[in-house]
Amino acid sequence: MFGAQSMLVWLPVTILIYTLLPQRHRYFSLLFVSIVNLSLLDFDSVIAAISVSVVTYACANAMLRSSHHNKIVWLGIGIIITILLMLFSRDGSESLLGVQFRWIGLSYYGLMNIGFLLDINSGKSKNTPLPSTYILSSIFFPYILAGPVCNIRELTPQFERGAFPPNSTIWIQLKRILYGAFCKIVVADNLGKYITSTLSEQGDMSVVVLATVAIGYSVEIYFDFLGYTEIARGVAGLFGIDIPPNFNKPYLATNTRDFWKRWHMSLTNWFRQYLYIPLGGYGTIFFPLLILFIFTISAIWHGLRLNYLIWGLMHAGSYLLFHYYHRFQQSNHTSGSASNIVSINVRRILFFLWLSATWLVFRTEDLQILFNNVTLDGELLPNNDYYSLFWVLVVSLILLVIDHSGTPERIIITRAQTNKLIAQELVFVDLLILSLFILATGGHGDFLYFKF
Repeated sequence: MFGAQSMLVWLPVTILIYTLLPQRHRYFSLLFVSIVNLSLLDFDSVIAAISVSVVTYACANAMLRSSHHNKIVWLGIGIIITILLMLFSRDGSESLLGVQFRWIGLSYYGLMNIGFLLDINSGKSKNTPLPSTYILSSIFFPYILAGPVCNIRELTPQFERGAFPPNSTIWIQLKRILYGAFCKIVVADNLGKYITSTLSEQGDMSVVVLATVAIGYSVEIYFDFLGYTEIARGVAGLFGIDIPPNFNKPYLATNTRDFWKRWHMSLTNWFRQYLYIPLGGYGTIFFPLLILFIFTISAIWHGLRLNYLIWGLMHAGSYLLFHYYHRFQQSNHTSGSASNIVSINVRRILFFLWLSATWLVFRTEDLQILFNNVTLDGELLPNNDYYSLFWVLVVSLILLVIDHSGTPERIIITRAQTNKLIAQELVFVDLLILSLFILATGGHGDFLYFKF
């Protein structure tokens, strides 16, 4: 249901119904649409989603009425049930007791529910909302499949208000949706088509081809995930619901610590708030083990596969290497050439190349087969797939630079008043629309983060 084509039909109808209902009843329409959205993907997922919501909601209420000891028991019950469901949805099987979880996006949903229980335990949440509001906050259709990881405690007041967004923000949300569709359908899907075709070729592959694929996938996964997030934020904004951004120019990072402050920020904030700080953070003597633990959990969160674990360990090692190198510099009162713009850009490029290598590992289920086919003297592929990939990648990298310059975001959030800004906005919107009509691949594939 939450697709680019069907959105043109059902989204206006949903918004119309939302505006016509009395304010105190509007969230019921969103709950209905969210349930229908899941049921169209897989009806059993609705049963699973509502069941987990009911269990965690019951545990939260039990915690509020319990002593400290019993509160911990109820917290443990809620977390264990949610984690078990997350693990069963990640072990390669598609069902548990006949209930399928493949399309539920349970990783996001699970973290949100666990976060709410931990907020109850810490006292950040003093009460529970209405059951219907809680369920809606858990399964709201824009973010249930691929995030961002939202905070139920912060969302429930927005749903309870049922406020319609100011007219001044509606155009902003529509521009955001349009840009998200462009990122996914035009950029990510075109790259993904040639990457898949290139990797599917038999025979030896040169290091040059492998490097091109790795860089291409780095750009693809960014625009794919950014596209979903922008669509989700825009759609939620049309109902007056503010959900957090997930990216802040991540490929401008020069090290792993900086990268994770910019990439999938909602997931990073969840780990920081509910794992890193409670377990001691920077001050603990077990800091290296803590970092290793968090990145291992992050790898398992993405899936129970060896390549995810290797990917997580690569990031953990890089994080710790930078951390101790930075401490060494501070202890020796050396700042290096951090203020040198050329040096910063060189470090950004080198880090991006390393990051692309980790993304290649992240993508590849069977690493042995991939790297066994790589040779230093291998020739470029004899067909045109590689050359098409190369030129699509060049254009995509230009679009990545434009995106990371902040220009699209500035145009999206600007309320054009002057003739210059109006012209800039019209050019931006027209280019997006023309690109969607001309450069779309013909339908679009699933968002990459649906599988997580």
